[in-house]
Amino acid sequence: APRHREITYVPFRDASGQIIGACGIGYDVTERIERDRALSASEARLSGVLTSMAEGLAVYSRDGRILDVNPAAERMLGRSRSELIGQHWNSVDRTAVDEDGAPLSDANKPVMYALRTDQPVRGQIVGARDPSGTMQWLSVSAQSLPALESGQGRTVVATFVDITEQRRLMQELRQARADLGAILDNVPARVTAWNLDYTNRFANRYAERAWGLPEGGATGRTAADILGPERYVRALPYIQAALGGLAQSHEQSDPQPDGTSNHSLATYIPKYRDGRVVGLYALGVDVTPLRKVQDALTSTISNLQSVTASLRESEHRLRTVADGVPMAIALFDMAGKIVFANDEIMKLAPDVRVVEGRLASEFFPQELHERGQAARARAMRGETVRFEIAAQKDGAPRVREITYAPYRRTDGGIEGVLAVGYDVTELHQSRERIRDLAQRLASAREDEKVAISVTLHEGIAQELFAAQLGLQQLAKGVANGAHVQALATDVGAALEHAVGRLRQVTNELVPISLTNLPITTTLRIHAEDFASRHAFALRFEISGIIPDVSSDLRLLLFRTLQQGLANAQEHANPTVVTVTLGVGAHVLTLTIEDDGQGISTAATNKAGSYGVLLLSERYRAVGGDVVVHRGEHRGTVMTARIPIFALSRSPQTTTRPLT
Repeated sequence: APRHREITYVPFRDASGQIIGACGIGYDVTERIERDRALSASEARLSGVLTSMAEGLAVYSRDGRILDVNPAAERMLGRSRSELIGQHWNSVDRTAVDEDGAPLSDANKPVMYALRTDQPVRGQIVGARDPSGTMQWLSVSAQSLPALESGQGRTVVATFVDITEQRRLMQELRQARADLGAILDNVPARVTAWNLDYTNRFANRYAERAWGLPEGGATGRTAADILGPERYVRALPYIQAALGGLAQSHEQSDPQPDGTSNHSLATYIPKYRDGRVVGLYALGVDVTPLRKVQDALTSTISNLQSVTASLRESEHRLRTVADGVPMAIALFDMAGKIVFANDEIMKLAPDVRVVEGRLASEFFPQELHERGQAARARAMRGETVRFEIAAQKDGAPRVREITYAPYRRTDGGIEGVLAVGYDVTELHQSRERIRDLAQRLASAREDEKVAISVTLHEGIAQELFAAQLGLQQLAKGVANGAHVQALATDVGAALEHAVGRLRQVTNELVPISLTNLPITTTLRIHAEDFASRHAFALRFEISGIIPDVSSDLRLLLFRTLQQGLANAQEHANPTVVTVTLGVGAHVLTLTIEDDGQGISTAATNKAGSYGVLLLSERYRAVGGDVVVHRGEHRGTVMTARIPIFALSRSPQTTTRPLT
């Protein structure tokens, strides 16, 4: 077998110290070499173990100096091996605290305790701040050992385990358990856990209170003992099914001493460990208030169904009525969608089957939609808007009047717009016939007045005038007949008076000045004469340049002045009357204003007010109007307006010029 020898040669000297040869000594060192190799291998393995350890390891001498450290200890102590070896523990040790955060004295630090007492330290929790300032928690063990080398004395080996993260997780776990406990104790439900032998492992405070037990009084007791025989028998099938691996849920009713019942929903969930059922969790929720609400809701639903049936019947009657009236009815919401439409609305678009839910822009013709859109916007602000629009029916032109009004809730708020449209063609035609009739009546009356005026003026008046001349001649022909002369004078005076009255009557019927003088002069003469006869002051004003007008409009203005002055005298008892004839940008205006007692709205609309009514119809026939209203302070104002464009094309009557 191979062996190893160690050979040593030394000089061989004589008695005088002179070298006279050499001496060779050889001995077998095979066992020593093998021991050294084994020791080197062991040291290498030990070094690898120490290097790879997650735990820190440090060797201290008896006097507290560091002999060696592994890499983990370097990381934990925050210094390199070269910086640590030979250093006294007091120069590298950081301020340490115990597990509760209290400072540790030097004597009680693990390494010094083991050096001082030769007693081992196992897993002492020490906290210290690392070089970055973060608190680091270590589990430290220290053991006193014999000297590693001769002359060293005893040593201490210390190991360090970084439990900072573990401690953080444990704190979080403890906090989580505390939070979970607080939640479970305050949740309004029975939360429990049970073992396979039906004994209780956990019950929250809600469950303990529900069962009349003190805190912790349920743990270890059986379900039969806690629930009582009757409830246990009802719950047993569900418990057994859950322990067999099937989750269960059922509602149970528990009679109360006052005769009522508490209802609860019980749920049983199997608890598994390594694929086997090792117990169950139970959740019990009091659903008594929910059952009461459910019963009330059921009753409410029943009542609601009854009310709904009544509403449907009412809606059917309402729709039947709405479909039966000869007008189009629609209801819009605030977004412009149609929420109700009767049959007349459907006729606007016969190809559309469903109207409700459509936007107005999708259903109505463009012109009606555009005008309706503006009207709906005003109705949403609280106004009622009416307008007319041309339409067609069976190819014939028609006129529809459309009304948009706000649709209000019971609290008065606007939630939509109601639209009503109906055919007013016949009404328009009736109005036209009435206006035509009024115009014809006025023309006939004027014709009659003209005929009377002509008769009086050209007949009676002329004859009376001739008689007057004859009497004058008679008076001149009598030589000495004083009595005849006086009689003739009286007859002449009477005839002269009769002629004056006849001329006044004829002027009131149809003034001759209408054809001979400007309209302003004619109106002024009549107003001044009327004022003087009825003893009130007159103000006659002209505004602008008055154009020439047709004979019909001359007569219409004259009749307007007659009517206005007559009304003022009869109803107002005025002291001053102001007559104004003026021309604006587009109209000719005649205004009669008095300072009398003023007219009421009811008086202007009362039955029998034919004078103003007939005047209104005559003005409408030429595109104008007549308005009578109370003055700003007192009195009555009557205003008649004729468009400028009508001055030259007003309809002609049969009135002929007067001379």
